[in-house]
Amino acid sequence: MADSDSFVQEVTEEVRRDAMYAAWRKYGPFVIGGIALIVLGTAAQSWWKNDKIESMREAGGALIEAQNVEDSAEAAEAFLALSDNSQGDYAAIAGLRAAAAFGASGDVDRAVEQYRTVAAMSGVDERFTGLARLRMIMIRADLMDPSEMMDELKPLTAAGQPWRSLALEFMAAAHVRNGDNEAAADVFRTLAADAQTTPAVQARAQEMISALGGAAGDDGKSDNGPGTDEGIDQ
Repeated sequence: MADSDSFVQEVTEEVRRDAMYAAWRKYGPFVIGGIALIVLGTAAQSWWKNDKIESMREAGGALIEAQNVEDSAEAAEAFLALSDNSQGDYAAIAGLRAAAAFGASGDVDRAVEQYRTVAAMSGVDERFTGLARLRMIMIRADLMDPSEMMDELKPLTAAGQPWRSLALEFMAAAHVRNGDNEAAADVFRTLAADAQTTPAVQARAQEMISALGGAAGDDGKSDNGPGTDEGIDQ
């Protein structure tokens, strides 16, 4: 993700709110790109560990073939067919790609439906099901009520969840959209204090705390947990 140096600290509360939401929208493509790399990397590991080498080659070849389809709608159908005819992680990976392609083609309803299908899969890597839940929220973010968005994000922010950092960032954005900058800053404090968070994300969280009017050095710890958001586990 790019640095958030464009944020200024001496701004009004309204400008801070707008700046936070703009940053969320601006960095979305980078987040999605990073997710795609993680998914593909995990997929490669899954293929090489699969005992059925021939099935692995067939599934890998089909996935690559679907990736080469330029039209998003056609690619979505190709990935969907691959998901329907695969099992386990293969089905989840293809399902995630199908959902992303549906989204790219503008068919948000089918994208959400496919993400929901992957999220409900059993016996697959929880990184895939968790990613499906997060993407299902992300793709509907502009249409969701902030409170509804926070409710859906809450399970993904629990300690140990594979997509916790991203979920916390979107949780903070939802608080900003809801007009509660202090709650957003508290979420960023939780993120900055999380030992499992990468240094880059911690630094960005500290910058956002400052942009929201908080003290960058404050770790946000209190007797009641991370500020007003009781649903976030530290």
